[in-house]
Amino acid sequence: MEIQQLLGFFAVAKSGSFSQAAKSTFRTQSAVSQQINALEKEFKTRLFDRLGQQKVTLTDEGRLFYVLADPIVRDIQGINERFQEARNTPDNFQVSVASHNSAIQYLLPHVVKAFTDKYKTTKLTIVHRNRDDILSLVRNDEFQIGITPITKPPAWADYTMLGKYGRVLICRNDHPLKNSKKITLEEIAKYPLLLPDIVSDTRKAIDKAFNEKGITYQLALEVRGREAVNKFVEMGMGVSIMSDYYPTRKNRQNLIAKDVSALFGFSETGLLVRKGRHLNQAAKSFIELVIKEAGKR
Repeated sequence: MEIQQLLGFFAVAKSGSFSQAAKSTFRTQSAVSQQINALEKEFKTRLFDRLGQQKVTLTDEGRLFYVLADPIVRDIQGINERFQEARNTPDNFQVSVASHNSAIQYLLPHVVKAFTDKYKTTKLTIVHRNRDDILSLVRNDEFQIGITPITKPPAWADYTMLGKYGRVLICRNDHPLKNSKKITLEEIAKYPLLLPDIVSDTRKAIDKAFNEKGITYQLALEVRGREAVNKFVEMGMGVSIMSDYYPTRKNRQNLIAKDVSALFGFSETGLLVRKGRHLNQAAKSFIELVIKEAGKR
């Protein structure tokens, strides 16, 4: 059994394709096929079911082999990073972050500025993904760090809660709800709502609360982004419900934010890293900066 055979096996297992595995490992498709055939011959079993030229899946034996070889392959893939770190040469460090949209807009800008000032030669990659994709990318070691709203951290992850926030109703200074001491769902339903998209945790919490009471609300606008919501609320298009994390001091000068956590619960954002994953010093520093920035809010 050779290292390249293991790397080829994992590339095929993750992509489900010999051709895609060949591209990701910089080998020919024939070379990858030979690597898998050699492993299957050595272990006297079939590791993949071939469903066609472009699609393969792990057999039961293949899944078992994947679990047993996984820590070995992770160590192999981390050798270069550990070596460069041991040499104290961060030029080849890479930091990869998968995050949700709100954190990218409102949490990470100051973090990225501080990080790039310190690690000028480190390659930093940040991508916007939904929660399921973030968890998948981190679990499969495609990205080092995940930042996402989450209610129950997975067992495979080391998790740091960045913040837990109530939910507030946003309305204009002259809106009738401004003077309501205890806002109810019935009161909110009287006015058009400006809400986040249906995949967001806040939207799910809103829909769940109204559905459980059998109350129908009027959706005036579905929009993503704090500034867009605030702009339309100021225009008098309706009221909105969002995490208490988002309204800034400036926003609160022009709009009223009233706590409705009793109706719609709380939101939580956290940072995840796969347990046992080696992180270079730059990645550790990025995490420290994120935690520090989150603590200011």
